[in-house]
Amino acid sequence: MQVKMRRLIFLLINTYTLLIILGIPVHAYNRTKTLPEREVLKNASSVHLEFCASINVTAMCLTQSASIKTESSLLMAISKLTEEDFQNVVNLLESHPELVTVNLFEGSIKLGAITLKYIPDKSLRFYRTALEIAKILNIEKLKAEAYYSLSIVYTILYKIDDAIEALNESRGFYQKVNDKTGSAKTVANLASLYLFKNNYIMARGCALSSLEIVNTYHDEYSQQEDYSIAISYSVLAYLLAFDGMSIQSMEYYQRALSLLTRLDRGTDQYALNITEVFSGLGRVYYQLGDYAHSLLMLEQAIIYAGKTHLNDRVAGVYNILGTLFYIAGKL
Repeated sequence: MQVKMRRLIFLLINTYTLLIILGIPVHAYNRTKTLPEREVLKNASSVHLEFCASINVTAMCLTQSASIKTESSLLMAISKLTEEDFQNVVNLLESHPELVTVNLFEGSIKLGAITLKYIPDKSLRFYRTALEIAKILNIEKLKAEAYYSLSIVYTILYKIDDAIEALNESRGFYQKVNDKTGSAKTVANLASLYLFKNNYIMARGCALSSLEIVNTYHDEYSQQEDYSIAISYSVLAYLLAFDGMSIQSMEYYQRALSLLTRLDRGTDQYALNITEVFSGLGRVYYQLGDYAHSLLMLEQAIIYAGKTHLNDRVAGVYNILGTLFYIAGKL
């Protein structure tokens, strides 16, 4: 009876948690669950900003009658099209084969990352463009990266099934080029999406599979591998809490927090992921009846949610906080 009550409370206090968005990177919808990393949003670095500036300058120089002669002008032309005009994007690429290069792919990925936070529809167009470029160039690694980027924007747009499909495609191409780091992060993100869909069996299986892939390495972990471990731990922590195993859940959340903090290094690139871990810890402490520590964790979640500049995420944490103590008052 107690286990059922704990599960009921655990579900109730996740009702209002909302999606981003990046190490994601990432949690979603009405449940506090890890969603793909916002890693493509890692600082719009000076290189990225300079690249965008060059695109804007090119745009100013173009006239309607001017022909497309450079990679920048081609990207600028693509940026003016809508998602409904995507066939025209394909036509532009096919009519300018000399401009379809790895540099063009990288430019499209960068523009997709920069527009992801505020204009996800435009980000989707740039990532789809990157995928078309990768297909034309027939480079498996680029296809893997393009599909991975697509999975992130699909998640933001709540197209979860499309995100899962993109991750499976990405995973396949990463496996073809024997990129275990890429494989690990795609499987970790699959775990978070299956958790979002309440498919706990697949979520657990993918989280454990991601950890198994990472454990095949004998050298020092890379940042992406740390990310894969952190997301897998976070998913497993959620499942443990759901099963009423609060102490074990807390241990996994703490491991995830340690990894994400090390990855973030004060840059706030993983603020959303850290927000969700603190929210999870808040719920676990609540399950244990430690309301003081629950409040402390949720206060930290609010601080990090503010760093994401996502108002709905801040509101989501406040909703969890309110729900927790509303339930406490009713018990």
